[in-house]
Amino acid sequence: MQLLTAVVTIFNEQERDLFSWKAQSQLLALGFNEQQFDIPVMSLSGGQQNLMLIARALLLEPDLLLLDEPGNHMDILAMTKLQHFLHTDCRCAFMIISHDQHLLNNVCNKSVFLRDGSAQAYDLPFQPAKIQLEQHDEHALKRLNAEQKEISRLRATAKRLAILGRENDNVKLSRKAKSIEKRVVKLDENKTQLSKKSNLKLQLDSLSLPAKQLLSIYDCPVKSPDGRKALLTIEQLIIKPGDRIALLGVNGVGKSSTLETLLRAFEQQFSDSTSKHANITFNPRTKLGYYDQELIELNLPISRIEWLRKHTKASEEQIKNTMIKAGIGYLEFSREVDKLSGGEKSRMMFLAFALNTPNLMILDEPTNHIDLDGKAQLTEQLMHSGAALLITSHDRYFLQGIATRWLWIKEGSVQEINSADLFYQQLLQSSNSRNTTATAQSNISTLIDDEDKILKWIEMLEQKITDDKEQKIKWQKVECQKEWQNEINRLWSQITQEKDQSL
Repeated sequence: MQLLTAVVTIFNEQERDLFSWKAQSQLLALGFNEQQFDIPVMSLSGGQQNLMLIARALLLEPDLLLLDEPGNHMDILAMTKLQHFLHTDCRCAFMIISHDQHLLNNVCNKSVFLRDGSAQAYDLPFQPAKIQLEQHDEHALKRLNAEQKEISRLRATAKRLAILGRENDNVKLSRKAKSIEKRVVKLDENKTQLSKKSNLKLQLDSLSLPAKQLLSIYDCPVKSPDGRKALLTIEQLIIKPGDRIALLGVNGVGKSSTLETLLRAFEQQFSDSTSKHANITFNPRTKLGYYDQELIELNLPISRIEWLRKHTKASEEQIKNTMIKAGIGYLEFSREVDKLSGGEKSRMMFLAFALNTPNLMILDEPTNHIDLDGKAQLTEQLMHSGAALLITSHDRYFLQGIATRWLWIKEGSVQEINSADLFYQQLLQSSNSRNTTATAQSNISTLIDDEDKILKWIEMLEQKITDDKEQKIKWQKVECQKEWQNEINRLWSQITQEKDQSL
């Protein structure tokens, strides 16, 4: 099924032809172009498919749009389009679940944290709301400490009175002791409860290699996975111990292919094969950790502990201790890895890194399946591991927290830049120039070329206004009524202009 066809199926068969222009307009507003309308849905990237689903939902003109991880599988360009649309062009209220902190900070004005079986809401974007939540937790800890101190004091008093009552055969003191003990029980039952944090922990004890360089690359071509197309050329790149490098670029420029090229070169250099990559040389003491964004290595029907035995050289005791420290109980050791969630699979990969202690990690979209708390843990561990890092990620906040060097794949070459600001600014400018509502609306006249369709659309808009005005005032969509009337006026103007031109 083609992109446009998949979107218009949100309407019934009688309406699809009439509303095709509206579907095209919505796709244009989300960053697609007319040449992409005939692309099969299966050929779209994961991010483009998410944008397509958003377009389908918006065609129903909802009052509330629910978005469950809309940024999953989106590259940086698609994320920029999504952010621009939600921040600037989206006309309905929306509620979003996302692990992308940069997205939440830029499109949301309210934040709700679900934990401990309750919801805590703040009229703030994510970051300031998270600060208030942490302050709430700090105050709760102080209250708990004060309550524990008072409980301890009362218990000591009750014990002392009980002893005095027995020794002196004093009924009043014994009763007083029992009264205080009841008070202690009540205080203990109603004391402040602290939030139960996730018991899953990341721990990376990688070793920094004392050497001048880990990896050198000279005049290295990078080709597409099938080997037919040249994507880029790396003229010169030296990676030193402790470097934390972010690899930037829009989808399709060759980021993942570059990482896979390095992986193949490493395997060739350290295998028994006589064939070595002429343009890529690793330090002989390099220990490589490779994170595949598809997590293909975990699509196996074997237990967690068996998977770690297969992918590490650690002892049985080391494997079990590492799993327990990561919050995995004994009963979970036998759970098959192909049945794990994306986040649990990600943690298995980093458990293998913790056991193998690599001094060079190549990470392809490592945060796709990790929640916000997990990202914070991962960021801290990667920064303090001492390992050199080469990372691709669409998560701008994550990269900014880790990277010390920035490489930009642009126009078939790799350029080192001082910061990522230039790259993101260019993306934002590109997105703004293509994704404005005005641009999409200016194309509508070319999308509706049949006068009968225009008249039917005018009739339907007039009916929507009439139906809306028949509701109670508090339920009416006043702003929508204005937009519908403006659209009616514009369509009548289009018909008038066409008739004048024909005369």
